[in-house]
Amino acid sequence: MSDDIYEDPDSSNINIRTSNKTENIYMNAVPKKSQQRLKHSEIQDRSAGRNHGPYKLAVVFLGLLCVLLLAVIIIGLCIRTEEARQLQLRYNNLTEDNKQLQLRYNNLTEEKEQLETLNNNLIREREQSQLRYNNLAEEKGKLETLNNNLIREREQSQSRNTMLNAEKSQLETNISAMVGERDELQSRLCKLESHDMKRIKSHAVDVTLDPDTAHAHLILSADGKQVRHGDTKQSVPDNPKRFSPVVNVLGKQGFSTGKFYYEVQVQGKTEWSLGVARESITRKGKITLSPEDGYWTIWLRNGTEYKALAGPSVPLSLKEKPQRVGVFVDYEAGLVSFYDADRWYHLYSYANVKFTEKLYPFFSPSLNDGGKNSSPLIISSVSICHIK
Repeated sequence: MSDDIYEDPDSSNINIRTSNKTENIYMNAVPKKSQQRLKHSEIQDRSAGRNHGPYKLAVVFLGLLCVLLLAVIIIGLCIRTEEARQLQLRYNNLTEDNKQLQLRYNNLTEEKEQLETLNNNLIREREQSQLRYNNLAEEKGKLETLNNNLIREREQSQSRNTMLNAEKSQLETNISAMVGERDELQSRLCKLESHDMKRIKSHAVDVTLDPDTAHAHLILSADGKQVRHGDTKQSVPDNPKRFSPVVNVLGKQGFSTGKFYYEVQVQGKTEWSLGVARESITRKGKITLSPEDGYWTIWLRNGTEYKALAGPSVPLSLKEKPQRVGVFVDYEAGLVSFYDADRWYHLYSYANVKFTEKLYPFFSPSLNDGGKNSSPLIISSVSICHIK
């Protein structure tokens, strides 16, 4: 230390003398106001004498202590400020980290919900797959049962087929025998056939249907030999020759002299009308089948009711239901006769008719009656020795 201390042995006071250098250091460390106060005190001390030296030293120490305390406070405040800044920065970082963690938490929560939804979907799909598997297993069991049944049926069918083949062979043998018997019977019947039957059949003619006269609901075969009633109206032009609304049709061939004969198959039908008609008949509107109106016919109704439409109608008592009907006309004799062509049984005759114009074969298959009367009328070929 640059201060020099001298002790006066005769005095109890200690005089402290400070060099100019020490004083300058002290003066620079003390604030100006304190310096002024110190100078003022120094002057007072100088004026009062040197008895106040210890107090001056105490003041100096006190000032230094204040300076040090102030420095400590300033340094503490600086440290506190820096710590506060560091804490604020750390707080901000923690806040940012918290936001990031919250965002991550939200993302994880959303992913968790998505995973839960996916898991639920997978559970449902697994349940559906299990249900489908169970259904397939059940269907597989049914198919296996069905397959086993089919195998048994196939084996049974093979067995039946073997039996049927044996029966077929037996039937073929029987048919061959029956054909031989039929030919023999045919030969005998031809020998026994009456002269009248042969005479009538000798006038057989080839008859075909006239499509220009057919009602629009009648369906004719390509060869003009068959006719049946259809549910759908045919696309045909209307003309004065066409029947409407009654389901009739005439033959193409007309006859104004001589004799002619033709046969019509009526098998399987419940209603029909057959005969001949004159050329000038009414073809439109209501039609009455009677000789007065130019029709010489017989018919079947309700499957069993046979009548000759002679005006009034004549019921016909038949022993058996005819499958083919023969129609014979002698123009000059005024005769129209009907026969069971298979048994050559006479059904009915119109006699002593005075024909004055051309006659045409007449056909009516009647309505199909929901399929009950759907079989066609078929103009069949005539054989002198024909037998059913």
